[in-house]
Amino acid sequence: MTLVLSLPKRNLLLLFLFIFILEFSLIIVYLLYSGAILTDPLILLYPFLWINSSIFVLLRILPTNIPLPRKLPALLLGFLYFVVLAYLSSILDPGHIFHGHTISNHDFGLRVAFASMPPGWAPSLFYSGNLVSIYALFFELIGYLSLSYLFYRSVLNFDRFALSGAIGVFSCVGCTLWPLVGTYLTSISGSSLPLFLSTHQSYGFSTLIFITALSLLFWNLPKRDF
Repeated sequence: MTLVLSLPKRNLLLLFLFIFILEFSLIIVYLLYSGAILTDPLILLYPFLWINSSIFVLLRILPTNIPLPRKLPALLLGFLYFVVLAYLSSILDPGHIFHGHTISNHDFGLRVAFASMPPGWAPSLFYSGNLVSIYALFFELIGYLSLSYLFYRSVLNFDRFALSGAIGVFSCVGCTLWPLVGTYLTSISGSSLPLFLSTHQSYGFSTLIFITALSLLFWNLPKRDF
């Protein structure tokens, strides 16, 4: 029996084959030239689970042709959802004026980390400012942006007319709680959780919750036919 793939499915398969080869090559280059000694190889895998699952669901989502004015409530809720996720995961923090820091006693400005971190963790963005500070690992940023987009589309899909944003937020409350819990538990794992919850386990737990939330938000959305 011969398996015949449609052109869109074949293109999707080739795209992910290219992505996997690229990621594997980046890991090999990093291990060869960084001099890093890794005691936990899964640290190299977690970021690509976030990134690849995000790419997959975003490619599968069917585009919407709803007029922009009707999208605005859902867009606002999606943005607020991202801000909450980013704050709880420490991507966004209050700036230095809220901590009593000044230019004379603290480094300010933008820094992008490449070589010092494994692929998927880098390129990471670090910004120290007066009003806001940003500490964004690449895979977390991609993941939370993807969740926020799916949340926006879920709100939009629930009711396409007036007050769709206000109604839709309650329809996805179960989905939105999972990543919030995951990021919160990850942030406190060094002190409040039992000692056996190591860094490896906390990233694994957070990754599991992320993929679960992504799947729940993705499940009922209109999808491309491939």
